[in-house]
Amino acid sequence: MVTLPTFTYKKPVGGRTRSGTQRYTTKQAKSSYQEKTILTRPIYRNVIDRRKWKAKPAPTHWPQHLTWPDDIFQALLYRTPTTPKKTPSSDSKKEKPPRLITPLPSCHGTTCLNPDLQSRNPDHLCKCTTATWSYRNTSIWFSKNISLVWTPARGIGAISRTALPADTVIGEYNGEVLPLCSRFPKDSGTYLFNVEREEDGEAVAYLDSLRVGSWTRFINHSCRPNVVFEMMRVGREMRVVIVTVRKVRVGEEVLVHYGPEYWAGLERKGVFCGCGEGRC
Repeated sequence: MVTLPTFTYKKPVGGRTRSGTQRYTTKQAKSSYQEKTILTRPIYRNVIDRRKWKAKPAPTHWPQHLTWPDDIFQALLYRTPTTPKKTPSSDSKKEKPPRLITPLPSCHGTTCLNPDLQSRNPDHLCKCTTATWSYRNTSIWFSKNISLVWTPARGIGAISRTALPADTVIGEYNGEVLPLCSRFPKDSGTYLFNVEREEDGEAVAYLDSLRVGSWTRFINHSCRPNVVFEMMRVGREMRVVIVTVRKVRVGEEVLVHYGPEYWAGLERKGVFCGCGEGRC
């Protein structure tokens, strides 16, 4: 990963150009964790280090045709079977094949022939891998449409360079997939996203963008956001995406609500939201 480039941002400096525009200096984006400086590397697909999963066995009812833990985002589409009552003849019966959740989320593949399929049979799932927003989840789209700029109130923020239409996926939240634990992973920071089952909302893993991630890791919190996190299906897996809830104007910061659980933990430490919105 160290061979990948790092993120940079613009920070205002004193004085203006002859045309009257603000002067900026370019700096390397850094994160601090456990007194260490972290340089985040850009990626646009999730990664897994299997060494960090050795102590985490697959769940009892993990679908046998999926690879643990690589296929966690595929397993989100499967029902968790209930444990049947044992009878004298039950031991001889074969385990029922895994079934899909209902309702099944629509597929957002670019060439999907049946995006609104409703079936419990995994064999009926399409094999789409390219999302309708795939061209936006790239470094090229990021460089043309988003600027990372230092903001006085929030630190590094993601500023829109172009108008972003409402109800549009503008990227994915990518990072390293980590196993759940009773507290934050030892080598992680504050960029954790809970990966939750579609069936019941139970968390099954962390998605951590401390060391690797896309530009979406720089989206700051606001109690009046203009984007939201959503889970969307592409073929046989779910993905974490960022969707605009209204039009984002040129020069406006992209903002999302981090959620009550995020702030509940910080408030116990005496840290409170300071976004300044009236509903805060």
